[in-house]
Amino acid sequence: MNTFLFAFALQCFLPLNISPGDFFGLSLVNRDLQSRDFTITATSADGTTAQSGRVSLPGGGQRAVLLNEVLGTATPANGWVNVESPSSDCPVYSAIGSPDSLAGTDASGVLSMNVVLPQVEINTGFQELNHTDTFIAIVNPGSSSATVQVRLHALDGVVRGTAPISVPARGSFTGRVSEMFASALPSNSVGGKTFQGYIRLNADQNIAAWHRIEMPLARAILRGRAVEEIKSTSLAIIPHFVFGGTYGSFINLVNPTSATVDLDLSAHDDRGNVIGEIIQVRLAPGESRRSSVGEFFRVVIIQIFPPPVITGYIRIRERQGGAFQIVGDVEIVGLWQGAFQSAMLYPLSDTASRNWLLPFVTGSSEYFTGYAVANPNELLTVQTDVTVEVVDSGGTVRSSTTTSLSPRHHFATLVPSGVVSGYLRITANMPIHVLGSIGTRDERSLEQLPAIPYQ
Repeated sequence: MNTFLFAFALQCFLPLNISPGDFFGLSLVNRDLQSRDFTITATSADGTTAQSGRVSLPGGGQRAVLLNEVLGTATPANGWVNVESPSSDCPVYSAIGSPDSLAGTDASGVLSMNVVLPQVEINTGFQELNHTDTFIAIVNPGSSSATVQVRLHALDGVVRGTAPISVPARGSFTGRVSEMFASALPSNSVGGKTFQGYIRLNADQNIAAWHRIEMPLARAILRGRAVEEIKSTSLAIIPHFVFGGTYGSFINLVNPTSATVDLDLSAHDDRGNVIGEIIQVRLAPGESRRSSVGEFFRVVIIQIFPPPVITGYIRIRERQGGAFQIVGDVEIVGLWQGAFQSAMLYPLSDTASRNWLLPFVTGSSEYFTGYAVANPNELLTVQTDVTVEVVDSGGTVRSSTTTSLSPRHHFATLVPSGVVSGYLRITANMPIHVLGSIGTRDERSLEQLPAIPYQ
């Protein structure tokens, strides 16, 4: 069996790679009505040492903790973390941060022998604000060492290099892509390497994996997708984008299958109106497409200063209305002097749900939490009622709002200030798609908050 989810107490896996001056934080949510204990274990990269601690949460409660608060100052800087949860999903969020940047990701409750890391960006050499590199992190919680074939694909789908690596039993691996594939990458004009593409991992043991894009002022993490997680769908959604002013958004699509797929993509505003043009894309097996949202949809921008800020969401269909499989993400960035001051990666959503959880929220003078909801329904007479509850760390609902969304409509907003720590519970009478974000109000930091579907 290629994929397994732990029965009973689910184990949720996370990579651990902390630079000096960074903190590693966790947010845990207890969706049960009664109090529960969550066991947190950090294991060294070589798999030889592990430290465990326990966090108790009240029914319906949440807790945000620093890893060294739970495990002590001897916590390993490199390795992996697992959280034993009584839940049937992984209501766990982790963030690595410093005074200058923030990077967060969801935990993986799924292990697989085949994982897709959909975005690799490399632009190294003698440059300042445009320097970019990609790191990969692989976790092997099994009792045997894992041999992993790391295959680097260009945007055209062609394999440009293969690197076999060994991950110790109960261990992990962290590597810099520009070093792993130095001989296979084209040179740029500033003494470094340049590349855009993605990575496939093929292992002889079940693993989980993430990739992290590093820039001088920003970093962003995205969890790799096990091939078993990539669902066949008739409609995929990128729940939010924003560009103009000090923001930019970039769409990234990968065809992970062995068949050519013909897609129609459309960008829509809050009222469901088409922004720009409907774009037809043919992706050969393994092929990828990457572009800024404005250029991709040929959006005409009014030449005024400051430039208008355009927001919305993206719908993706197979051209004949059939089922298809796709993996990808949207990168939303904050810009400063032409460089990325902040950045977040958010996965494409191929499955709608009536119930979503954002496992951490905060609202203060310094930080904001935002979320966006896209209604995939196209029926002309059916409204979708969306209820958003802000729940504090003790399990008390601090605010509740209900919005009626017409077919194809979308909205994005911020969580009201006043909640230091808690989570967001979003329910609807019909399936919807959700995106979450957290950042600083001065725009120096921006990161994803994973929207986790649940039953």
